[in-house]
Amino acid sequence: MKFVKNLLSRIVISIIMNLLNPVITVIVSRIKTGEWFEWLSSPYFIISTSLLIVWLIASLIYRRVVVMKRRNDRFFTSFQSPTYGWEKIAKVPFRDVIWIIQNPIYSIRSYGERNINIDSLEALTPARCPKCETELEEKVNFFGRYKWTCIKCGFNKTNKESMSVESERAVRLVKREFEKERENISS
Repeated sequence: MKFVKNLLSRIVISIIMNLLNPVITVIVSRIKTGEWFEWLSSPYFIISTSLLIVWLIASLIYRRVVVMKRRNDRFFTSFQSPTYGWEKIAKVPFRDVIWIIQNPIYSIRSYGERNINIDSLEALTPARCPKCETELEEKVNFFGRYKWTCIKCGFNKTNKESMSVESERAVRLVKREFEKERENISS
């Protein structure tokens, strides 16, 4: 695959250079003779310029499609789950969706107790729909923004950041609320 890309890029570069060589020669000769704008009406210049513009637009679209395809292809990283799972402790509205905040359970004795270590909190991803609380799907649109869609009710939301980034921000908000609560209790 890499060999084919290299070969194609070399062929395209040689074609571009072959198209640009006469254009540069025409430009230099027109500058020397003083006929500045007559060369713009030359059919060779018009054809080569339009081919160059079409190639440039096609290559930009191709690159964008490849980048979007890579971003939309999901990969899962393995992580170690807590021994006894997660305890859901809060539902937080943030960025117009619902984030479920969960606390790890490492001991069967601690299940059901409100023994929360705020440094180990995580948001359950994907986020939930604010209307029907169904898990949202995430895709990257052509312009690089993230589109979150509910398959049940049709809710749509476009966001600059991905769900993973926004989930970390939701957790930060919850951590701050727990810190405030602890400050009020201690004072």
